[in-house]
Amino acid sequence: MALTVTLLSSCGGGYRPVKGNLSESELIGIWMVKAESEFYLRSNKIGSPDRNPVLVLEGNHEYRLDDIPRCWARFEECGEGVESFRGKWNLHRGPGNQIWLDLIDMGSGSPRLITIPLARQSGVLLAVFTFGDPDSGRTIFLQRLETP
Repeated sequence: MALTVTLLSSCGGGYRPVKGNLSESELIGIWMVKAESEFYLRSNKIGSPDRNPVLVLEGNHEYRLDDIPRCWARFEECGEGVESFRGKWNLHRGPGNQIWLDLIDMGSGSPRLITIPLARQSGVLLAVFTFGDPDSGRTIFLQRLETP
């Protein structure tokens, strides 16, 4: 089953889809929510009141996504509650040469593909997580802060 998180063809706020070349070394590391995304989660009481989503991409193509609001993968009303995913990651090119991050969830019985668009704002690489309808404006951004 494939779960496409959002189509990032025209972002507002100075965010642009990543196209062209991208090195895997630019992705490896620890990704955390940007400040405005943390504010969005807290002010709307989404996810955990004391933990933020964290994405870890490793050089061996394994990933860990912890404390993501439960509504993200389930397309339900957002509220409290988080879950975690683990598995393998890869990159692929989509429509318009846009680069997407593929997360293959190995913990749910049968593998599930989750695709996440990548964007840049002022040169900073971001992973874009949209909850439900891409036009809803319910989006958070994770930014790589540390390398392993």
